[in-house]
Amino acid sequence: MCILTMCWMLLHYGYYRFMDAALFIGRSFHSVLLFVGQMVYLFI
Repeated sequence: MCILTMCWMLLHYGYYRFMDAALFIGRSFHSVLLFVGQMVYLFI
């Protein structure tokens, strides 16, 4: 029972860490897209 609980906690924690990383990457990607969009807008 204890091992099962530990596994579940690890899985839960890992899932949340993964979501945090995905959000961070998404935000960075969004910033880069905005920057590129501004550059293209300036050149055109």
